[in-house]
Amino acid sequence: MIASLTAEPGFAPVPHIRISIVDADSIDGGGPGDTASPSMDGGGPADASVGFDAGTPDTLSVALPAGTDTVTLWWSSEGYSDTVPGAVMRPLTTAFGHLDVEAGFEVPTAYEVECFADGNSIGRVPIGETTLPWVGEDDACLLQQPLNPYLNAVVLNMSGSWPKLDREAPGELVRVQGSVFPTLVGSGPRQAAQDVALQFTVAGRDMAARVRATLGTQNDPQLPVWLIRSHHGILPRRFYGHVKTLTETDGGYTGEEHWTEFSSNVTQIARPAPGLQVSPLSYTDLDVSYASYSERDAAYSSYDEMDTDWALAGASG
Repeated sequence: MIASLTAEPGFAPVPHIRISIVDADSIDGGGPGDTASPSMDGGGPADASVGFDAGTPDTLSVALPAGTDTVTLWWSSEGYSDTVPGAVMRPLTTAFGHLDVEAGFEVPTAYEVECFADGNSIGRVPIGETTLPWVGEDDACLLQQPLNPYLNAVVLNMSGSWPKLDREAPGELVRVQGSVFPTLVGSGPRQAAQDVALQFTVAGRDMAARVRATLGTQNDPQLPVWLIRSHHGILPRRFYGHVKTLTETDGGYTGEEHWTEFSSNVTQIARPAPGLQVSPLSYTDLDVSYASYSERDAAYSSYDEMDTDWALAGASG
């Protein structure tokens, strides 16, 4: 099988790494029509082949254990490792595709496939490493609602934001009579960062509304959690923070542009509900992209290819 990792910095719905595994034994670097089956076509950045944009991926020939019927994707970066959101216990037939819409910017991210047969783990297989570039302003970063990547906002970091990270090691020093050295009675490993000071600003009332929407509105409540994807400073490139209190301050006008400042002290947490995420590609996207169901079905050789045609993500608006 051929595994490919493609860094796609465009907002569709947010910058991401596309992970594809196809049942092929070679990869063709030619044009989208210059390949025989079974193979994966290298194509060009805009030339979709077998249901996904071939682009210029990092590819690797992999052999999954015999009997694999379900897979879970794992990522590793900056000393952290976790499951890829939305890619937990996914069926595997002739192909598998997923977008890691939470990948860190400007750092290498490695991926592994954990394979299962009849619900039992039968091993992990590395499928490569790639880096997602940041193509926005130098002092900007991206806020996301972890469970819905369509709820996001680009914000400008302000001077003094997250200048330090405090990580507490819980425990007590017990002093025994007659002993020179105290004994550490610990209650666990060093904890995640706490009381991380955030301070940023956005231009325009629409972008301020987008910031508020990442934490939910009256009609669309959300978890009080941010995924902060920065490309500078000391924050981990994937930083999940509990936003207990959010302070919004009127920043006034610069010319005709209105500015809003936001600040909060957050605590780093584990990614909530790792198996859940709104899919970037919906069946509505597929439906509006074809004149009829028969035309849509004829465009793909399998449902796997249809379900991984990421080029159509967001077509329904």
